[in-house]
Amino acid sequence: PAPVPARIDWEQFLGVKLFAWLGGFALFLAAAFFVKYSFDNNLISPALRVAAGFAGGLGLLVGGVVLRKRDYQVTSQTLCATGVVILYATSFACHSFYDFTGVTTTFVIMTLVTAAAFALAVRMDARVVAVLGLVGGFLTPPMLSTGVDQPLALFGYILLLDLGLLAITWRKGWHFLALLGAIGTVLTQVAWFAAFMAPGKAATLLAIVAVFNLPFLLLFWRGGGGQHAHPLITWAAAMVPLVTFGFGLGVVTESFVAVRPVWFFTLVFLGDVCWLAMAWKQPGLRGLVAAGGGLTFTLLGGWSGMHLSDANLGWTLAAFLLFGVLHSVAPLVVAMREPKPRSAVWANLFPALTLLLFLLPLARHLGLSGGVWVTAFLVSALGILLALVTGSLPAMAISIVLA
Repeated sequence: PAPVPARIDWEQFLGVKLFAWLGGFALFLAAAFFVKYSFDNNLISPALRVAAGFAGGLGLLVGGVVLRKRDYQVTSQTLCATGVVILYATSFACHSFYDFTGVTTTFVIMTLVTAAAFALAVRMDARVVAVLGLVGGFLTPPMLSTGVDQPLALFGYILLLDLGLLAITWRKGWHFLALLGAIGTVLTQVAWFAAFMAPGKAATLLAIVAVFNLPFLLLFWRGGGGQHAHPLITWAAAMVPLVTFGFGLGVVTESFVAVRPVWFFTLVFLGDVCWLAMAWKQPGLRGLVAAGGGLTFTLLGGWSGMHLSDANLGWTLAAFLLFGVLHSVAPLVVAMREPKPRSAVWANLFPALTLLLFLLPLARHLGLSGGVWVTAFLVSALGILLALVTGSLPAMAISIVLA
């Protein structure tokens, strides 16, 4: 049986944790207003303000660790969380307001603060500290952005951040961190895509989506990919491929994809295969097979309608055939893996959709190529075979008619 979720102790939350957190927030506001007041009235020098900020943040971290040893759990976590926020704010002020540190130095400092927050969160069993470390970690790149594209540095940092988050998720069972990490990751990817995507960055985009689909899929596969997968891990693992499809939609109208069919098809099938893998591992997610098939069909059809030519016909036919095979076989496999095997008659839809794609070469008068007819014949044969397996006479008739 599925584990019974723990009930919230509202008395403990309202009487202890809430007021402790409000006290920590008030402490942070006091520090922020003190810095602002000292700045407005020039009471202390900028260097002393920064030194006081770092000293205060580190002092709160040390105080939180000391209080933890005396069993003041809520207070210690609140002090550590407040210290983390103050250290982030001071690091940012060093660079943006006072120009004491360069981008690289500030980036290193904020990365160390993030690592310290994660370490304290695990050691103190403090989720609020982990969340603050996560938020600060993902806000560091945009706050320190120079407007220059540095994808290796940016996404190398985000990858390390994600691996740390997923390691904590694995160790502590804090599934919400995986979802928050996925949200931060896709927002970073979308922001980079909107700011820097160009024909010369095609390989970079493909590498980014390939690298970041993998860790979330592995967490789903190893850390909750059974019949009782945690919904937050499932959402996290499914979100990254969805954005991959979104990138395909974002570039499908661009002229440069016409001469890079392999690149575009790889991008599309990467998102599709990730969803198929999730459905194979957890058959209850069979809806991902249909969703992935629908999005892949739409993108293949859209690309072919705009860019299909004699030069890229061969790769296009290969993509059509791969689509037909994947989405004819996957529903059957997923249905057989369910505890109570279900009918997979709906799988017959995909050979028919694949045959519809072959109308595009014919409409562009490319149908005289022998490859078109051979590939269409293979898909028709697959559709007839699938109809025999599922016992669907209408599907068999449709495959024969379309052939």
